[in-house]
Amino acid sequence: MRGIIDNPALLRCVKKFGLILRSDIPKDKWDNNKGSSFMEMLHGSTSAQECTRTLVQLLRGARKLQHLALLADKRGSRTYAAAIFQSYLADTGLRLDQVVSLTTSGSCTVLAEICPSITSLDLNVRYTSQHAVTEEVSKWATRTGVRSLTINGGYQLDYIEALTRSLPHLTELSFDLYIALPKELPRLQHLRGLRKLTLGALSRLGVGYNPPPNCGPVGWSRRH
Repeated sequence: MRGIIDNPALLRCVKKFGLILRSDIPKDKWDNNKGSSFMEMLHGSTSAQECTRTLVQLLRGARKLQHLALLADKRGSRTYAAAIFQSYLADTGLRLDQVVSLTTSGSCTVLAEICPSITSLDLNVRYTSQHAVTEEVSKWATRTGVRSLTINGGYQLDYIEALTRSLPHLTELSFDLYIALPKELPRLQHLRGLRKLTLGALSRLGVGYNPPPNCGPVGWSRRH
């Protein structure tokens, strides 16, 4: 990131930017620490603090930025992403009105405030408690201008149903869950404006058919 910042001409041209956070905390501590002590360890990570400061500097200078992807690696998971983004970015006053496409972890709800103009939202969602689902959905639901929504990971149709009820302009929805399609699809009947629905592999939809491995995702589009 520093190389981009040090080149103002390049920074002014950035339209897409992505970052994957990886922890500098030893794996044994990831496995053995939870709760408040775990969060304190994350807050004490000097590299995380420096990374966030550099990230904010880059994002403020990228005036043409339209597509942003901020994720934590798989080992870091939801807890790490929340600790870094929620704690450090929330206090920066950063606002990216020009960003229209966002890819991030569902738990990084601070980005819902930082990027108020998004029309395309791609969330990595983990299986989590009902309380966490309600909290996350309430934040992302404020982005009512979203027209395209993709949910990756997670195993809860509750999350998708609750969030989409607050997105009146949604025209495209994509998710890949193991669901009983004939039973569960009516839960999305409130999406009157939907034009494209992508559900994933047929073998995950509970329709009694297991296609060959090379078959792609199932898609549905409404034609005018």
